[in-house]
Amino acid sequence: MTLYLISFVLYAFATHGWMMYSIIVIYCLGSIAMTGLQGIMSGIVPPNEQGELQGGFTSLMSITAIIGPLLMSYVFSYFISAEAPVYFPGSAMMLGAVLTLLSFVFIRLTLKKRMN
Repeated sequence: MTLYLISFVLYAFATHGWMMYSIIVIYCLGSIAMTGLQGIMSGIVPPNEQGELQGGFTSLMSITAIIGPLLMSYVFSYFISAEAPVYFPGSAMMLGAVLTLLSFVFIRLTLKKRMN
């Protein structure tokens, strides 16, 4: 998740197209790590609750795939408009970084609670 966070911040401040291609390497490494996170979650949950865990995870991914583009499109369009307090095309990516940070904190707290 740290790689996602780093890539979102870098995307927010990228000024040239070639930067996007170099940042995508970091983002892809973060995607590989998500598989490991699912493995950790599977190891914590008892075998009889695996379907519930995977179903919940898939449902959450589906909901974010619907809501994410709508929210991020709105944020992007607002921050490139004349009404915005500051012109910042990378605002949607910064919001992604903030949401990633919040989810990281939530996961850490949940795992810490489960481990005790």
